Amino acid sequence: MTYYESYKSVIEALSHAGVRHGRRVDIRHLEADDFRFQGLEDELGPCDGILVPGGFGDRGYEQMLEVIRYARESGKPFFGICFGLQLAIVEYARNVLGLPHASSEELRSPMDPPGEDFIYFMSSWYNYKTARIVYRKRDSSIGGTMRLGLQPCFLNPGTKAFAAYSSAWSEGKRRAQRSPSYAYDEVPLTHSPSFYRTAFNQEIDPKTLADLEKDAREKGLLTVYERHRHRYEINPAYHGVLTAGPAGGGDRFLVSGEAPKFTVPEQNAPPHIVEIMELERHPWFLGCQFHPEFLSRPLRPHPLFQDFVRAAADYRDGRKGKTQAGS
Repeated sequence: MTYYESYKSVIEALSHAGVRHGRRVDIRHLEADDFRFQGLEDELGPCDGILVPGGFGDRGYEQMLEVIRYARESGKPFFGICFGLQLAIVEYARNVLGLPHASSEELRSPMDPPGEDFIYFMSSWYNYKTARIVYRKRDSSIGGTMRLGLQPCFLNPGTKAFAAYSSAWSEGKRRAQRSPSYAYDEVPLTHSPSFYRTAFNQEIDPKTLADLEKDAREKGLLTVYERHRHRYEINPAYHGVLTAGPAGGGDRFLVSGEAPKFTVPEQNAPPHIVEIMELERHPWFLGCQFHPEFLSRPLRPHPLFQDFVRAAADYRDGRKGKTQAGS
């Protein structure tokens, strides 16, 4: 059984990005359950980029971990969305950091041996619209336990994520000279409270957002707002381990996007939330906790999809160049 319609937004976002680059995106839908570990090259060798979308539960996750490992080791562009980011973190912890029992709290069963939960259940977070801390319990009803909706994210300079959003903004300004329909009024998907309130019916306090954006600009950061739908997050206890990399040297993760940090007077303040991580030395290996496909439009492709498709096109062109040189 296939569930391609569940990822309609992702499929459309890829198409939007392909149109922007003048490329036709040929999408191969691969079911994790159907994968055989010995046949990864046969299945993934022809692909120029690999995307693991959002999802829930443990169905096929071991196969997805191997797919992510293949993308990391082969140098093919990889894009992980929500669950895809979480699995990328687990794969890295197991195969690069040498922690075979690294896992996600969502995937671990009571019968599993003790291990390191690099992905954990979010018990609290800051609600920027209500200026209150949201608390959740593991044993509470599963309904209404997600971190939902538009949330601010600070992008760190010198990262692929920062470059992707900045490039999309610059391109939008250039295109605006020919057709206003291509233009963003502000940096794409970023600091524009009135735009978001009108477009997505969000009740956001402009003063609060203005303060956030001012702090970000003073630090050289870029503020973006993205739509979320998750109840698990990268465990803050392992942020330092992921960004330090393996003891003997090697590729490490960079925090390219993170939620704003607030000084909360309460002792049980919410933990720090990382929104985007990317491998430093990989040509293009990036995962985000939010769902960028929800904000992609035909004439305004999302910056991360736009950059992922560009990276896949570059990979394809490079492979064709090597083939022609060897013929």
